[in-house]
Amino acid sequence: MRLRNEGAEPVVVQSWLDLGDPRQAPDAIRVPFVLMPPMARLDAGRSQIVRLVYTGDPLPADKESVFWLNVLEIPPKANKDSQQNMLQFAIRSRIKLFFRPDGIQGKPEEAAAGLSWSMVRDGDGYLLEAVNRSPYHVSLSSVVLQDGAKDIQGGDGMIEPQGRKRFALKDLHAQPGHPRVSYVAIDDYGASREYTATPAP
Repeated sequence: MRLRNEGAEPVVVQSWLDLGDPRQAPDAIRVPFVLMPPMARLDAGRSQIVRLVYTGDPLPADKESVFWLNVLEIPPKANKDSQQNMLQFAIRSRIKLFFRPDGIQGKPEEAAAGLSWSMVRDGDGYLLEAVNRSPYHVSLSSVVLQDGAKDIQGGDGMIEPQGRKRFALKDLHAQPGHPRVSYVAIDDYGASREYTATPAP
């Protein structure tokens, strides 16, 4: 991974992986990867290569594993002699990192199309449940239940391999007559792909 400082001031960049909890301290996280270097100074206009090395600790061989790559940009300290008020921010970016073992079944581009959907009663309302039977993660940027001319937003989220996820449908208190699900998945290249399905009652 190449990091480049496009700003006019030097920054310190810290990189680490987590398991999905953004609040966990980097030194308390145990992952089977090492980032080198974990911290570096980047002068204005300069680049730094950060290498990701797999330690060989076992991971599931029949499905993907997901980690989160964190990059924290720490600005230089303000000049103590300056008489101006100043507000500084440390900017943190988080990117999904998928570990895909060799030989797992199916194709990643088929995972989103293969989702199974159903309506699930929840108190006096309904939820949409998606089941992912593939060995790949499916990242959804939009889920919409279409009931005639009415669209009900279900939000977004990621569905784990061989997992399921429920999407809340606000103000839906009756079983739709002829529902359709429209959902948008993000593929390996960051492109959005739209799918439709009929949920089971």
